[in-house]
Amino acid sequence: VAAALERLRPRIEEAGAKITVRDLPEVNGDFRLMVRAFYNLIDNAMKFQPPGQTPEIEIGMAEQDGKTAIVIADNGIGMAPERIAQAFIILRRLHPDGVYDGRGVGLTFAKKIIDIHGGDIWIESKPGEGTRVFFTV
Repeated sequence: VAAALERLRPRIEEAGAKITVRDLPEVNGDFRLMVRAFYNLIDNAMKFQPPGQTPEIEIGMAEQDGKTAIVIADNGIGMAPERIAQAFIILRRLHPDGVYDGRGVGLTFAKKIIDIHGGDIWIESKPGEGTRVFFTV
């Protein structure tokens, strides 16, 4: 997480984002890939915000179905539950071009990295209520 935040520092400062990192479990895995997964997930949490809103992101852990999951929660625009599955499809953007930056690959790459590590990734979200991305490894 620290390495991802360091790489995102210019964007964090530009957005004035408030990021809180809670206690996290130790994760055994490919360091570069895990940094990339955190980078993509935190970047998305900052990116998908209503105009003029300061991103507030919390990174921590939660118990889900008897497993410890890492969760990245934001105060962003959220997404309709029926669109969540589409968010993991490469190059599938959920917004018209020009509304939000990006190419539609961040969540796809994060999912692939989590898959490589034998984990699961899922999203809980509602429009206007932010998004929580969970993953296990």
